[in-house]
This record gives sequence, C-alpha cells and structure tokens, in this order.
Amino acid sequence: MGDACDSFIDRDRDGVPDTTDNCPDLANSDQVDVDHDGMGDACDSFIDRDSDGIADATDNCPDAPNADQADVDGDGIGDVCDAFVDRDNDGVADGVDNCSTTANPDQTDVDRDGIGDACDPFIDRDDDGIADTADNCPEGHNPDQIDLDGDGVGDICDNLLDADSDGVADDVDNCPTSPNSDQADADNDGIGDPCDLLNDSDGDGVADNADNCPAAANPDQADVDQDGVGDACDPLIDSDKDGIADVTDNCPSTPNSDQADGDRDGIGDVCDTLNDSDGDGIADALDNCPAAPNQDQVDADAMVWAMSAIPHRPRW
Repeated sequence: MGDACDSFIDRDRDGVPDTTDNCPDLANSDQVDVDHDGMGDACDSFIDRDSDGIADATDNCPDAPNADQADVDGDGIGDVCDAFVDRDNDGVADGVDNCSTTANPDQTDVDRDGIGDACDPFIDRDDDGIADTADNCPEGHNPDQIDLDGDGVGDICDNLLDADSDGVADDVDNCPTSPNSDQADADNDGIGDPCDLLNDSDGDGVADNADNCPAAANPDQADVDQDGVGDACDPLIDSDKDGIADVTDNCPSTPNSDQADGDRDGIGDVCDTLNDSDGDGIADALDNCPAAPNQDQVDADAMVWAMSAIPHRPRW
C-alpha cells in the first residue's frame, strides 16, 4: 500500500507505527528507552539512564546522577553508588576505618583514641596527656613526668632509679642523694660516708670529724699530752711536752728534756725523791759525800772535833 494511502507505516516492522516508534528504523517492539530521552535504546548512541550527562558506557555510576564522577577510593565505582568506599585501599571501609586516608589494614590504635596510629599526630598510649614522642614513660601514666635521676626515663618506668647518677640503683645505694659509686661506709652502719652525719669509723660513738683517734675506738678521747691525737692512736705520747715520749721519758710527768739522772737509777732528777748521785743509798740531800759512795757516812775529822770538845777529867 502506497505510503500516501497507508495509515500504519512501520518501516522496521516491529509492530509499532513509525509515528510513535522511538526507533522507527530498528525493530524494538519493547520500545525500551532507559534514559527516557525519547530515543529507543536500539537506536540511541548516547544512553544516559541517570541523566547526569555521562553516557552509561563510561558512567561510573549509571543509575545515580553523579556528573562529577567522584570515586575517592579509585575502585571504578562512583561514590554515590559505592557501598564499600575505601579511599586508602587498605581493605577497610571508610565508614569504619580509623584512618581512612592512609592505608592501615591492621587498624592499630595504641592509645585507643579512635584515631589509627598511621593518622594520629598525638599518640598517647598511657593517656597521661603527654605525647609518646615526648613522654619519658610512654607506657606508664605519669603526667608529672618525674625523673629524679635525670636519665630521661620517668621514675615509674625506670628499672634503675639512680637519683645521684652514680651507677648504683637507689634501692641498694647506701647514699642515694650523693654520688658514691664506691659505696664507702667506713663505720659499716649502712649509711654511705657522704651521707653519714655521724661517720664513726671505729664505732666508739664519736664522729670521725670530732674523734681524736678515728681509727681506734676511744670513747673517752683521752689525750694526756693534749696534742690533739688521742692516746689510742698517738705513737708519741708526751705528757710533759718535753719532746721525750712517755715510754722513754725518765720523768714523764715533769719536763726534763735533758733527761738528767744523776744517780742513774732510771728516774729523772726532777722526779727523783731520793736523788742519790753516788748510789750509796743515802739521798744527796743527806749524804755527807754525795759524789762518792759512803754508806757509813764516816767523817773522821768531825769525830776528832767532837772528841776535842769533850772536857777531860784529871787523873789523880
């Protein structure tokens, strides 16, 4: 039938008259037009279902308008369609990723603040308000940062707390406030010498700095020669200060540097109550001849004089 007379022209013979066929040159009896642009898909070279101006063939989300084609995780699925957005491609969805911009599949968060370590500019494992990078004890809560020994390790973490930095731990240091690596304790009282207010080496109850004999016990502090050296230590005790030690002085209680001993009895003259120069047993003070022994004290001329003084009786 000539077209001029034909009321039902159907060039593609799909049963849809050309006047209403959205693709009159290609059979498409279903008249599918997914982008609703009035052109049947069978004829449409630019199908755009979501009408965002991006052809479905290149649209990363053909069912939802997204003219910007945003795809933060670069997985080829537009964000508006992506049920699993993972910008850092670490396998953890951004919605639950504690560090969505930096890959951290382990989701490590040592300070448990909800920010993954890979993104966290302030990691504070012990929650003491001090960042681990500046915390002297990052695993122990110590907001005061006390570090008595100044070794850079906070006291609550310090296995060797050494306040005086002498290499000896405070808990065994006999003087923890003053360096004494040798742990010297002259009086063995458990207090190191630098800390010992009463350092008493000989244990006599007198402090060394006041003891006149710190190496030998002498609680009475006897010092007979008053030379400042206690008798217990004094190798030269000189009671009379005549320069002669008492142990050799023939008169230790009275000065006699010449050690004069006229009667050679071992007792210096200044101490000798019986000075007997000739050793005859008669004190010089009474001896009628102190320079020569004469126990009988005979004095002939004195006898003659005595006899002459006796009156003579006449003999008739």
